[in-house]
Amino acid sequence: MPAPHVETAPGAPCVLIIADMLGRSPFYDHLAALVTGAGFQALLPDVFFRQGPLPKPGAEAAIARRARLDERRSLEDLRAAVDWLRERSTGPSVGTVGFCMGGMFALDLASTQGELVTVAYYGFPEPPAWVVSPPPRPLDLVGSLRRPVLAFWGERDTAVGPESAVRCAERAAANPRFAHAVLPGLGHGPVRGGASGDVMPGVRPRRRIVNIGDTAGESTVDVKWWMDEQIELVGSVWFTAVEGMELAGLLGSGAIDVSVLQPRTWPLDEINDAISGASSGEGGFTSYLVEF
Repeated sequence: MPAPHVETAPGAPCVLIIADMLGRSPFYDHLAALVTGAGFQALLPDVFFRQGPLPKPGAEAAIARRARLDERRSLEDLRAAVDWLRERSTGPSVGTVGFCMGGMFALDLASTQGELVTVAYYGFPEPPAWVVSPPPRPLDLVGSLRRPVLAFWGERDTAVGPESAVRCAERAAANPRFAHAVLPGLGHGPVRGGASGDVMPGVRPRRRIVNIGDTAGESTVDVKWWMDEQIELVGSVWFTAVEGMELAGLLGSGAIDVSVLQPRTWPLDEINDAISGASSGEGGFTSYLVEF
């Protein structure tokens, strides 16, 4: 199974990163970089290597590709990946982190593999009804969990269903090292970016939301909720959250040389004049930093 592997040091603890049904993306590449930056090995397998890449982006194509996936066989592929990592680590456990479909696989592995430490984001305790060849239901296996598991679901996740998440947590209660959280206001897939509309209802009243990119289209905020809760929104639409994280990483590593940019400064009381000049296109790049 093709899988980019990054090793910071021989024998370092290992983390298996299992993507959602859209597959590998800059988000997961960045996550792998964060994991290795913390001193771990990271492995990012492609469970769709037999089906090939998506013919076009989007959920419709992803669902069609997943319909050709034998998910029980994929689970065996992931077991082999865990064993491969275990052979290369001197640590006592292998970590797994999965998202959506990958979260479902991570929960299955946690119930059937020994010596795993698991984090599952909005994983399905019960595979969606439209899945053609599903793996075992984590809901049926979760009672056998004995190793540490941390699971996150969204309160408004209609894909997983809050009731399914609650049943999973109840059945796992016999494991004292199982912890979970149902996050207020969140829908399905809040971690990957582009989720501001899901996240906003989870903000407490009379608070300020600072949105660094993440919204490139029309906003779908419930204006009545916004007014009733006295929420203030401040932000930018230039980068998505994931793109901003990638850019920060490139700048921090020195991969992007910003020495050619010519900094200019304005006093704070002239900040509106500075922003108004952005349309002049001087240099083709404008960034504003406020220093207090």
